[in-house]
Amino acid sequence: MKKIFFLIIIFLFLTSFVKAQTIEQPNVVINEISWMGTTVSANDEWIELKNNTNQNINLDGWTLRAADGVPEIKLIGIISANSFYLIERTNDDTVLNVTSDLIYKGALGNNGEDLWLYDGNNNLIDEVNGTEKWFAGDNITKQTMEKSSTGWQTSQNVGGTPKFQNSIGAIKKVLAPGLKNDLPKIEKSDSSNEVDMSLAAISQTEKNINPWFLFIVSLFITILSAIIILFIKFKLNVRT
Repeated sequence: MKKIFFLIIIFLFLTSFVKAQTIEQPNVVINEISWMGTTVSANDEWIELKNNTNQNINLDGWTLRAADGVPEIKLIGIISANSFYLIERTNDDTVLNVTSDLIYKGALGNNGEDLWLYDGNNNLIDEVNGTEKWFAGDNITKQTMEKSSTGWQTSQNVGGTPKFQNSIGAIKKVLAPGLKNDLPKIEKSDSSNEVDMSLAAISQTEKNINPWFLFIVSLFITILSAIIILFIKFKLNVRT
């Protein structure tokens, strides 16, 4: 009976652990931002929202605004279930061959913006805290900033993925610490260079790890260890 009790505790904890790893996203999120414009014009900016639910959502009365007040976009219309809502600046020619859901005015700053998405009851639904700088995107190649499972990433595609699923992200070039693309190649043993590049890759990976994930894993290991210790003590007490 005791064994069954402990197994039930472990099962319930594992269940809660799995649920914690699948933290629900807001119903509607700011999903992709072309803050740099397009290859045609730097003024051709656009923002994409995504509906994470299985139901259509009426955006009438919703607002997407920047902290400095520009842009401030009054949303209208329906965002379909598990679908996207494209907001284009100035006109519908911003993204060719893709119909916009709304046209807005007001430029996004290339140095970053705080963006807030409010519903009709003025509840904050989603935000991008990019006052100091945008988290991703490339102003030279015009690759957009996309939401990923760990935060934000630079799109694999020039021009991004308007009204389509986000890409897997741009391939990151990992250089040995202290090296620059415009410097001549420094002679170095292959093994040493591989170690430096591996350390750089590990450092980048650590930055992408969700701190909540680390906390939950640590908590899980601690509780599981305590359960095992209690079980061993129980066994020893029974034998004595």
